[in-house]
Amino acid sequence: MRFGPPSTLLLVLALLLALAGPAGVAAGAPATAPEPEHPRLQSGAVEPNETVLELTVDADGDARWTVTHSFDLADANDTRAFDRLAEEFERGEVGGRYLATMERAREAASETTGREMAIRNVSREATVVNGTGRLTTTLTWTSFARASGDTLRIGDAFGLPYGSWLPGLASDERLVVTPPDGYRIDSAPSADSFRNGSLVWEGPTEFESGYLSITYREVTAPPSPQGGTNGTETPLPGLFEEWLLPVVGGAFALGLLALVAYLFLREEGPPDPAVEMNGGVDDDGTESSDAEPDGTVEPAEPVEPGGGADPDSGSEPADEDEGDVDPELLSDEERVERLLERNGGRMKQANIVQETNWSNAKVSQLLSSMDEEGRIDKLRIGRENLITLPGEEPGEFTE
Repeated sequence: MRFGPPSTLLLVLALLLALAGPAGVAAGAPATAPEPEHPRLQSGAVEPNETVLELTVDADGDARWTVTHSFDLADANDTRAFDRLAEEFERGEVGGRYLATMERAREAASETTGREMAIRNVSREATVVNGTGRLTTTLTWTSFARASGDTLRIGDAFGLPYGSWLPGLASDERLVVTPPDGYRIDSAPSADSFRNGSLVWEGPTEFESGYLSITYREVTAPPSPQGGTNGTETPLPGLFEEWLLPVVGGAFALGLLALVAYLFLREEGPPDPAVEMNGGVDDDGTESSDAEPDGTVEPAEPVEPGGGADPDSGSEPADEDEGDVDPELLSDEERVERLLERNGGRMKQANIVQETNWSNAKVSQLLSSMDEEGRIDKLRIGRENLITLPGEEPGEFTE
């Protein structure tokens, strides 16, 4: 079995050297071409079927890179070949080309951005699960992103004076970028998909210089249940349990007993004079009947506690269906929120313009104001704005 074209990431170093020229020497790169990769990676018996590059950013700006090469082991020969490759990989004899690339890129990016960067905690692991072999390398690139207040920006560490150290992905490669917990996308380039908060790009594709530029914003945490902001305010121990709860419970019980007594006395009390006059016994000793048309005045029926008018009389006020509220009575913000609720909690801004027949300028200004108030989340994905209700996942999104 022959090996396919080398991975884009494994060829990045050669590309850097070709593009950099003398600039590569200033960044610490040798002017000569690097030594060829281990022969087994060029002409071995197994070849990777997929390479996944995962970039997970921490809130402090450090980035955890995980690069995984997957191999389908169809038979015993493939398994034996992979086992030999795995041993050499874990010893660091093969699979180190992209590590050198990242190290050189780190040196240049540190000078370009002015942030002190380092590559730490490099580890290698080879595994075989259900007929699939994996070579996984993990590392931490410190200060990869720029952190400022509640904002986290990725992008400048990809760019170098002579281009990007990640110019694209091969057909068997995938890039996954994931924000830290508690952050959401504020702006990002167009991606192939959006999965569980992560942006995903599938090869083959090329990245223009500056394309991989993503901004995340921290989601405001809800207030503390105890009302404190820093956890220093502590209620008096046992205050509620010792005396406040019994007092509140006793007052509630007394109120309930008073209500029951009132309803009982109202039901069992003396009859209404008007009812006694026409609904009791006539002067001649016979019982009067309300149903007989004898010319007497029909007695008024007593009003049941909490009851209303006869449902057949049409005087009972009908429950107002929330969906029947006249849109003209709603504010602009409420109309947008109702549109989002009817569309699963998410819509493109262009669709909101179409549904409301408002101008682009009005919708843009209204959504920005609602975003600042926390009533919606406004995410910039490529050239589109995706609008979601707070707490809603954007879901799959393709420009």
